[in-house]
Amino acid sequence: MKLYYNNTSPFARKNRILILEKSIFVDVELVKLDPYKGSKSFDQKNPLNKIPVLELENDQFIYDSMVISSYLDEVDGKPLRAYDKENYFRFKTQEALANGMIEAAYNSTMELKRPADHQSTYWLARWEHAIIKGLSSFELIAKGFEVEIDRTQIDLAACLGYLDFRMKKLDWR
Repeated sequence: MKLYYNNTSPFARKNRILILEKSIFVDVELVKLDPYKGSKSFDQKNPLNKIPVLELENDQFIYDSMVISSYLDEVDGKPLRAYDKENYFRFKTQEALANGMIEAAYNSTMELKRPADHQSTYWLARWEHAIIKGLSSFELIAKGFEVEIDRTQIDLAACLGYLDFRMKKLDWR
């Protein structure tokens, strides 16, 4: 397998953390790539031209970090956490919350790269609000985190690292 990634992508980072936590790094070749430079060969891997992308041995491509995480977590038949039917949607919702916070932080970062007179203060405020509300929710949820690591915790760690990297002004700690 090959994981196409970029060092600054929080989406790829959560996949890379999962690879390390599951000790499957010997099975995955990391291929660093800048998706903004454009490449016809990369377009064939993901028509959205976004990273991360996981290339399987059979030349099949999986994209979207949540889909890649699901695949990587199940590939060895030993998921990080076996969710019982009663708690499955609670954990999936927490995973979606962490991923939504990453998306809000990433969108804010991209918006701030635009010329100042083209930036949307509405969207920047909305994304910041989503992150702050998500952090508040996780503060309550985290008290119930198990010692056993799961994908929600990995996604949250990737999000918090990205906030430290790109959104220091939030001072989330």
